[in-house]
Amino acid sequence: MYYLIAILSIILFFVYLSFIKPIIISLVFDTDRIDLHMNLRWLFPLFEVKVVMANYSPLITIYIFKMNIFRKSMRKHQINKDLNLQNFSLPKLPQYINYLKLKNSFVEANYSLFDPFATSMANVVLYFLQSFTNTINVTQNPNFMADHSYVAIRAGTNLNIGKTVTQLIRRKFQENKI
Repeated sequence: MYYLIAILSIILFFVYLSFIKPIIISLVFDTDRIDLHMNLRWLFPLFEVKVVMANYSPLITIYIFKMNIFRKSMRKHQINKDLNLQNFSLPKLPQYINYLKLKNSFVEANYSLFDPFATSMANVVLYFLQSFTNTINVTQNPNFMADHSYVAIRAGTNLNIGKTVTQLIRRKFQENKI
């Protein structure tokens, strides 16, 4: 009986922490260094997930207390099989993005494309997309006269997983009522 109470209190403590401590998400994409990786951290060093591109397939590594507990490389056919895109619709995506509880979101984009006109068009498109959101701080550094093409993006945010899950559950109940 005491073990059950101890396990339930630990679970309730982590549920409480999911509302208090956000998941820190960072993303780096750099074509010069051929680098693409994403980190998710929650109560670091308690929990960390790293996704790195290795040999053109994502390598997922999960750490608990800095000990590697899971490491797997996913191949393209595994990704297509695991993703169920039949129920996915692009018009619903902005609705779901609004339910994410994000703070301190930023994107830093450094880029130069094959000619100055293409770089300026990318600049205009990114400013246009930036006008749709007021919660993400976007910094652009276009290089119109570079000698080679490159894209370097660094992004990050803090995601409150407790509030996000609560909002998604409310939305699901509202859909079922209608």
